[in-house]
Amino acid sequence: MKNLKRTIALVVLGGAAIAAPLLSATAAHAATTCQNVPTTTGLATFHATQPSGGGGNWDHTFTVNVATDGGFTGTNVITGLDAGQTVTVNETVSGQITDNNHDGVKEVTLAAVRPNGFYTFNWSVTDAPMNGTVDSMTDGTVSYVTALDWNGGELPITFTAPVFDTPTTPVCTTTPDPVVAKDNHGEFVSGATHAGVTGKALAAIAKDATLVGPYDPAKVTH
Repeated sequence: MKNLKRTIALVVLGGAAIAAPLLSATAAHAATTCQNVPTTTGLATFHATQPSGGGGNWDHTFTVNVATDGGFTGTNVITGLDAGQTVTVNETVSGQITDNNHDGVKEVTLAAVRPNGFYTFNWSVTDAPMNGTVDSMTDGTVSYVTALDWNGGELPITFTAPVFDTPTTPVCTTTPDPVVAKDNHGEFVSGATHAGVTGKALAAIAKDATLVGPYDPAKVTH
């Protein structure tokens, strides 16, 4: 009975010993890494500023949904003083946000439709840099608006950069680890198993990491 138990123990020992080397002969699991990058699509807000003849500035607040190509649709709410009264103007807008010269400063091209016809029924701007600050005509690049039926002189405007509701987006890449090449220890152990080697002999082979490549009984000196 003692000999039988010892034989069983050796077989189990041999099995445990070959488990790890066998794994080395297979492809490793792929590695996935993720990083947060600035969001460029989805819901976003940006602002524009224009001087008001009634004092102060006209403050624009754009709320838009940006597609993968930078195209957007949404709304614009403008507030400012006119004839001593605070006025609110609502518009629908569509256009595109780009970075054509790849300098990190976005540009906006848009068309706005103003249903109530307050001074104009629609206006547009082309490739306006979005590097200004809220309620300021001195910060950022000044662009000029074209408005339907407007004859009151130039219409300067500045824009802020878009701020997305979700500022960053996780981007993940999966890189598979290289497949372990042939002529490794696991290949030798696997070959020995297929050749019918068992027990103490197989355990000894599994422990000898110098035995690599296709199984060759001539290399076994145990």
